[in-house]
Amino acid sequence: MVEGESRIYDAFPATIAEKQFLSFQDRSRPSFICIGSRAGWNCTNFGSKKQGKIEILGHWRAANENDDEHRIHAELMAKKDFDYPYSTPGLLACKAAELQGGNAMHEKMFNRIQKAHMTDCVNIADFEVLKKCAADVGPDVEQWAKDFRSDKVKQMFDEDLHLAYRYGVNSVPTLIANGKI
Repeated sequence: MVEGESRIYDAFPATIAEKQFLSFQDRSRPSFICIGSRAGWNCTNFGSKKQGKIEILGHWRAANENDDEHRIHAELMAKKDFDYPYSTPGLLACKAAELQGGNAMHEKMFNRIQKAHMTDCVNIADFEVLKKCAADVGPDVEQWAKDFRSDKVKQMFDEDLHLAYRYGVNSVPTLIANGKI
């Protein structure tokens, strides 16, 4: 990260607020993994899948109170029978979109995936759901699908994880400006 550059580790309600607050021209959007894998997140972080979903949906309810548009549907997600999605597929999808349109496309993809996740309450760990999100925001979907599975996207993702670790990012949203949280 260069002097004067800002990085934003996003959460859905924060993206609207950040646009109202921030005027940085040079922003980058690295990935930050909240829940890394289908197998590991629930026991490591919460003790069980059920307890994890309960706790996360509690955060959703609190976030929805601060979202002027009340787009977060915790009660609908609570009724869904799929495992609570983990972060990696969505973040890889954002990185694949970024290859075609830079930070602006990453942001569009991130916001569309967050809408799919928190408003539509669909399984964002499902590749077909992510592919639909990509189709909705505009990258070439065939190229996006190739990029999604590419070593380049995995490398970009790993670099972001390393950077987040180095800065001590452990929650979202997080703003890093001039190298400081």
